[in-house]
Amino acid sequence: MHLFYRNVNQAFRGIVSGIQTHRIPTATSSSRNGDVIKVVEPVIVTYTHPRERVLFNQARDCNPFFHLFESLWMLAGRNDVAPLAYYNSQIKDYSDDGKTLNGAYGYRWRQFFAHGSSPTSFDQLQEITDELRKDPDSRRCVLQMWSSLADLGAGALTKDKPCNTHAYFSVQNKRLDMTVCNRSNDLIWGMLGANVVHFSFLQEYLAACIGVDVGVYHQLTNNLHAYVSRWHPSEWIDDYTRASTDEPTMSYDQSQRVNLGPQLVAHPKRFDAECKAFIDSIDRSFEEPFLKSVAQPMMMAFRAHKERRYIGSSASAFNHIDRVWADDWRIAGTLWLRKRQQNWEKKKNDSNPYTACEKHRQSKTGANEA
Repeated sequence: MHLFYRNVNQAFRGIVSGIQTHRIPTATSSSRNGDVIKVVEPVIVTYTHPRERVLFNQARDCNPFFHLFESLWMLAGRNDVAPLAYYNSQIKDYSDDGKTLNGAYGYRWRQFFAHGSSPTSFDQLQEITDELRKDPDSRRCVLQMWSSLADLGAGALTKDKPCNTHAYFSVQNKRLDMTVCNRSNDLIWGMLGANVVHFSFLQEYLAACIGVDVGVYHQLTNNLHAYVSRWHPSEWIDDYTRASTDEPTMSYDQSQRVNLGPQLVAHPKRFDAECKAFIDSIDRSFEEPFLKSVAQPMMMAFRAHKERRYIGSSASAFNHIDRVWADDWRIAGTLWLRKRQQNWEKKKNDSNPYTACEKHRQSKTGANEA
């Protein structure tokens, strides 16, 4: 099955509704993590505009801060858990030792594999960049993520095995096309959640290093599924028809003028150095426009959220998020923060004895009046 969409938002709506209305054939089967709804054949999803990577479905409620940070963590070639756990504590559940992730994509891109017979690691992204600079018609640019030695068989005892196994890159009409192959993909949290951000970042990074534009992104999934316990299609589809006048809205619709912000990479060598530094500390001074004007204020907003500083100062979450120079990331971040602020205010009010007493008094008064 081959499906074509402009971006992740069109894909999310199209595939979810396609499964719900049975236009996309599925079957229910069991898995080690519970029953799944599985598409009955391999699926290719083609994104024609992969830079439009942010999902705006509020019912789905993606964490844009985690998706953005994890993508940069991958490009930095890291496999350590601690930086990611700050943005998503559940990531620690996938670590075998509490310190590293066996299947970390970025580490496998840049450090994991040996170069020929040498025991030293090598950077696959640099090899692909060099190959396509030298020969734009090359058909040999295969990025490996799956390791038979580390991931296959009973001896590979690990909680974290790569779901995306390899990717192909080719230059067509001075644009970098990418095909990502996946053995088993969670539709909601994987393919249409984190993965579309991870790999569109990878594609944009390599295109900048090679010196070409971003082309199309093909995602081939051998087993596309959604967990029955987390399958809420009506809520997700209803979100697209929800009318709201008090919340910011965002669409990549061609009728809107959308600022996607600066390109991910301005100067490749500088980006590599600053990306690594960014993972260690968001408080440094950065020259790369994307890191400086998008990633840094995003992560500062998240830190303010962690400290419950939503409003009232220049260091508040909403002040930081307003400085994000990319419409998609800024609006997705604003919506996510607003929901957390509302939850926090409700929690504070519910735990306040005076507020609880006042609510009780008002409820009794209302009952007497009735």
